[in-house]
Amino acid sequence: MANRPIRITIDTFTTELRRFTPTGYDVKVTASGDVEYSLFGSVVDGPAFEEKRIWTISAYTDLAAKQALWRIYKRSETKRRAAPTDFSILIEDYITPFIEDGSTRTRGLATSGAVVTDSGGISYPAKYYARMFEPTFVEYDYRGLHLCSFVLKELDKVAP
Repeated sequence: MANRPIRITIDTFTTELRRFTPTGYDVKVTASGDVEYSLFGSVVDGPAFEEKRIWTISAYTDLAAKQALWRIYKRSETKRRAAPTDFSILIEDYITPFIEDGSTRTRGLATSGAVVTDSGGISYPAKYYARMFEPTFVEYDYRGLHLCSFVLKELDKVAP
């Protein structure tokens, strides 16, 4: 994972994270409904739309990356309060590939990313629009490292 980054951008502010804490990179898909059982069989419910992703990030950075992350968060929140301005943060995830059934991409391809084809479909590093939550940026140790932690929640997909 150390060689593959997650890139975070808004407007002219961008940074890449590569040095994660041992549990510092986690991506989940939101709940998509449930299954209930009755005498007549199974009842499946859930939304009619594609599930969204949630990243929980905790990474070591230098001062420049810490400041870039803070500026990305502040710019997004400033734009959000000035609705209807687009406040989305662009995520390019090179760590967890987006996997699709079939041969047509439904997401934007991360910069310099490559599509990998296998017998059942494709996978590739994808782009997402997200919002940042719960940011904490603290000095970590005497060598100038900083510990940056936050949550990214997907807002919408980036068109291919």
